[in-house]
Amino acid sequence: MTTISSIAGEISRAFDMDPDEALTFAITCAGYRGIETGTQESGQAQLVEIDEDTAQEIWEDAAVATEFWTE
Repeated sequence: MTTISSIAGEISRAFDMDPDEALTFAITCAGYRGIETGTQESGQAQLVEIDEDTAQEIWEDAAVATEFWTE
């Protein structure tokens, strides 16, 4: 298990993304997968635990999205 905040940090570093944008991206991706995250403003979303498969899916989404943004 990992947290949304942790995967967001990895995405931020790996894809040179602003940390807040990476966190928003990770929260949004988790929400699309049916994970209840709460809100970013409340600080709840960052602490939500996700399984490794979901973390990998979010990572892959970030890879695709950043490739698209840089074209």
